[in-house]
Amino acid sequence: MHRNGLLNSSGDGSISVNIGGCAGLVIACAILEDPSADHTLRALARITNRSPSTVSEAVNAMRVEGPINAKDFGADAELCWRVAGRWHTRRTYLEEFPVWL
Repeated sequence: MHRNGLLNSSGDGSISVNIGGCAGLVIACAILEDPSADHTLRALARITNRSPSTVSEAVNAMRVEGPINAKDFGADAELCWRVAGRWHTRRTYLEEFPVWL
């Protein structure tokens, strides 16, 4: 396990990226917001209001698994799905079915 919990190892020997806590999620969103931008660690630190070392750890953890590639900050669909998996929508209970159903 990575020291900040960004990498999780399952019992079958595979490793999956957890994106980390709030910092990892914010950094992933910043990369996805403009995937064609020429991102640098310091620029991501400024954008996300995080320290360069925090950004570096999160980015390195994502690079190990592959949602962003090793030579630049190019993201694949896996990063998008991992970010989407972290979104929690608030349940809204309805008294009856909507009219359009």
